[in-house]
Amino acid sequence: MADWLDKPAVPVAYGALIEEVAGTFGVGTELLTAAGVSPDAFADPSARLTAREAGSLLHHARELTGEPGFGYEVGLRSSLTSHGAMGFGLLTSATLREAIELGAEYSRVRLPMLQLQLVVDGDQAAVDVQQLFPVGPVRPSLFELFLVGLARMTPVLLTGRSMHDNELWFEGPEPAYFAAYRDRLPPTRFDTGVNQLRFPV
Repeated sequence: MADWLDKPAVPVAYGALIEEVAGTFGVGTELLTAAGVSPDAFADPSARLTAREAGSLLHHARELTGEPGFGYEVGLRSSLTSHGAMGFGLLTSATLREAIELGAEYSRVRLPMLQLQLVVDGDQAAVDVQQLFPVGPVRPSLFELFLVGLARMTPVLLTGRSMHDNELWFEGPEPAYFAAYRDRLPPTRFDTGVNQLRFPV
């Protein structure tokens, strides 16, 4: 397990986004200190964080901000530019299917703890997200930020469609803090047994 946890794989831009969102809650350099991440870690935009460092940033950001829905906050503030070159690749894909398949392929090397797959269920399609390795207490926040971040891409990849034309499906029960985000998120279902972004075929 330590091999994948300590391998630099996660784009530093993801860590910088966590830091930026935490800053809107008044959290400063204490985040990097608490997470054990060097202040110089974000100096090179092409650098990579280990999964352990990225997870620590997410965990401590949630703790220091006192915002249990911090994962939603990060997802809502993400954009295609948050994904660097991969975001450009998604934008230039010929079809939505091609963009999803590209994202699924490259997510394996950028976020080794997750696996993406396109599934079709009748007149609905979904990006199914599964955990490959245990990520500890940041698991709920990780799925929240990732699925909401995917939904945020919809208006860019599909002209004329809104983020709210999607549905978010989460495997577990509805958390108490969801009520504060309900109006800012797409329609959301809980206790579905899966973690998916769903949309019409």
